[in-house]
Amino acid sequence: MFGFCAGVVMSLASVIGEASAVSSGSLGGLERLTVEPAGWSDMNSVEACIDLVLLCCFVVGIAFFHTVKSRAEMLDRQAQVARKEEPEVDGTTRVVQHNDSPVPRRSSSSDQRAGHVGSSISTKVDDSHRRYNKQILSCKTFEEVLEIVSIAGSVLNEVNLATAVHRIAKYAKKEAGSVRNSPHWRRLLLRIDASCTRFAAQGLANTMWALATLRVDAAAERAMLDKLCDACFSQIMSFSPQALTNVAWALATLEMEHARLIAAIKDRCVDSFDAFNQQDFANAAWSLGSLGSLDEGVAAAIRVRVLPLLSSFKPQELTNLFWAFAVSKIRDEELMEAVRRVIDADVEAFSSQCLSVLAWSFAKLGCEDDPICSRLASGAISRIRFFNPRELSKLLWALATMQHRNDALLDLAASATAKLADQFSPVELSNAMWAFANFKFSTSNLLDRVSRAAVARRGSFPPPAIANVLWAFASLECRSPALFRVFAEIAVDRMHDFNPADLSTTVWSFAHAGLKFPLFVNSAFSESKRVLSCFTEAQLAVAEAGFRKLDSSLELLA
Repeated sequence: MFGFCAGVVMSLASVIGEASAVSSGSLGGLERLTVEPAGWSDMNSVEACIDLVLLCCFVVGIAFFHTVKSRAEMLDRQAQVARKEEPEVDGTTRVVQHNDSPVPRRSSSSDQRAGHVGSSISTKVDDSHRRYNKQILSCKTFEEVLEIVSIAGSVLNEVNLATAVHRIAKYAKKEAGSVRNSPHWRRLLLRIDASCTRFAAQGLANTMWALATLRVDAAAERAMLDKLCDACFSQIMSFSPQALTNVAWALATLEMEHARLIAAIKDRCVDSFDAFNQQDFANAAWSLGSLGSLDEGVAAAIRVRVLPLLSSFKPQELTNLFWAFAVSKIRDEELMEAVRRVIDADVEAFSSQCLSVLAWSFAKLGCEDDPICSRLASGAISRIRFFNPRELSKLLWALATMQHRNDALLDLAASATAKLADQFSPVELSNAMWAFANFKFSTSNLLDRVSRAAVARRGSFPPPAIANVLWAFASLECRSPALFRVFAEIAVDRMHDFNPADLSTTVWSFAHAGLKFPLFVNSAFSESKRVLSCFTEAQLAVAEAGFRKLDSSLELLA
């Protein structure tokens, strides 16, 4: 093309030369045959030159345009060889990266010659991943995130995957079942399983937190979770305090046993305590306590650092920290006294959940009629309408265990328990009734509502709950024939599930209530004889007294 332009220019130059020769009266040695007015020849020569120069510029411009266009088409064809187009998401075209390997490909000589082409493709791929992340972060529902996952397929890189699963968990905390039932969710898990070894530390922490928040089936997803745990272990030194405690929380929530990672987390936590804030301490303690890994040494290290900060802990953080010590059976008098001071200073700041857990923790640590009980009871009275069945059950059990009686609270708690009786789990209901029986406190409405709730859900009661409910009704001198009859039938069918403690308590309850059901009595006696060697002396004495009252002919030791 440029050769053609050069030829045109040379031709024009020749024409201009000839025009000049004509205007001067000489053309190949011949004389000019025409006669022109004076001045005409000079003006004609100039105009011809201008026209020719303009024509030359026009032709060169056209040639340059075609050259640039051809070069651009060539570069575009080269780029298309290394990429393919993907369906649009929100109107933006994505670029698929075919080679997921983190190891860069060695450049060939042709790549080096057209290095700017390869660089352009890499930039577009990186831009694609950044655009995906922006789109994921801009989503307002977990369905929108799953839609991007379904369309993007294998294009998402490690950062995109971690961002996606984290956002889904954030938006679907109360809709975890809907997420787990989505086919797009399964696709996301498969991508995480295939890519998790390349996740950065923060991505691993976010992913573990998300999976635990969504309560994935740890048994069904064990292979993927083990990969994630192994990846966390390999990068344990790169985790920030928050990321470290998030992984620990995820392990505890999913009830995962990964001894190597748990040990590494515990050691890393101790080494990082100087960088921990209040939330980090609370989460670390709760997680290690839940995992059964909070030992005396770690607890002492935590106590030294949190005591100066305890007054600045949020109520939930303080509760989680103290619960961890209680569930680990670590009675630290200095910490207990500091917790008492914080509660006493502002008990109204604690939620119903915190009040019930704190009461349970003090009871678990063996405190009896502790001075703090009156403050906890006072806080519970003002918040009684917010207590759910689990919190009511835990609070009542704790106060009964610590032998702290507060009639005003018991009256309110009895009304709340009667109102919510149908919502209590069997264990929660049995613990609440056990507490009322220990206080010798009851109302007709409470006993009636609890009896009906227990009969309606009789099949879900385990033997310990059956024994506790029957003992409570018998101790409160409440003969409820319908309740005892139903539980007698359940006990006969499941007698082999009753341990000696359950057997002795249940037999005593029937005897004390004066309700004799021969089929139950004979079945319980046979089972007691079978496991006689497993009874403690106290259990044996209770059972023997009960059988004698139900049927004087029955002798366990005969």
